[in-house]
Amino acid sequence: MEKNRGVKVVAVIALIVAVVGLTIAYASLSTTLNITGSAQVNPANWQVEFENPTVDSKLGTAEGTAPTLAPPTTLHDFSVTLKKPGDSVVFKFDVVNKGDINAKLSTLTMPEVSALTYEGTALSDQKTADENTVKGNLEYTLTDDEGGPITQGSLTINHGERKTMKLTMTYKESASTLPSAEVTISGLDVSMIFEQTD
Repeated sequence: MEKNRGVKVVAVIALIVAVVGLTIAYASLSTTLNITGSAQVNPANWQVEFENPTVDSKLGTAEGTAPTLAPPTTLHDFSVTLKKPGDSVVFKFDVVNKGDINAKLSTLTMPEVSALTYEGTALSDQKTADENTVKGNLEYTLTDDEGGPITQGSLTINHGERKTMKLTMTYKESASTLPSAEVTISGLDVSMIFEQTD
């Protein structure tokens, strides 16, 4: 019995020594790795805007005043007067990417001629006839500087770049009739939404 107790004590002592030895061995093989540093988020500059709105050309007896810029993301208060077939006014302006990110035209909203609002000043039935005459003979287009159509997704402006566009209003040269009195056209609003490219 005494002998068994002695064996157990020796076994316990041996186990303790083994655990301590493992701990020491583990400690002697461990290494601490540290990563230190800092980070900063510096947002890129997004700035797509209009510049240089002008009347590029007037054909026939047409009259027009250039739009104004206020703020630089809005062109407003342009005016056009067309008097006879072939009359046309072309407005020219730049879209400039002054930011750090390339931009693309993701959405273009431009009304069809048929969706514009026409308000004639003639009386009764002639008023409607005048409005329909102008509606059937008006052209309203947005193109690039070379005359190519601008559509959503078709235009990319890289940072630091500018693209020239033209907004044209024409009374068709092929028109065989004119309104008997003045017709005012409204609803000419164009919206261009630019987003960052992939």
